[in-house]
Amino acid sequence: MDSNELRLLIESYGSTRAEQSDLAAQSLLEELRGIPRLVADRSVAPAQPGFKSAGAVMAEIVVGLGAAHALLPTVVNAIRDWLLRQPPATRIKLKVGKVELDWTGATPPKEILNAVTTLTAEYHQP
Repeated sequence: MDSNELRLLIESYGSTRAEQSDLAAQSLLEELRGIPRLVADRSVAPAQPGFKSAGAVMAEIVVGLGAAHALLPTVVNAIRDWLLRQPPATRIKLKVGKVELDWTGATPPKEILNAVTTLTAEYHQP
């Protein structure tokens, strides 16, 4: 995977999982599209290794960072803030370059903050 691209896989559970996954992806996409100079688009994702594909519905968002690596901290913090407002069963996997982060709505904020720091230190190019 290209380090100029951030892939987000969103997984939701429950009796209305398709609607939950769709709404979750749409709300995150709207937040990301509010970041200037950022290109983000969405598609339905196939089952992924490491995800509980049985009973889960997934959506994928692809964020093109291009030359805007300076935006990576802003993007990841927006994802973190969005996730903290989601139900605990919501799961998101972030992939950029060789780095993968896997969070749920129940992931402790401190753990997310540490991961954000690590990711932005590796890919932030001032």
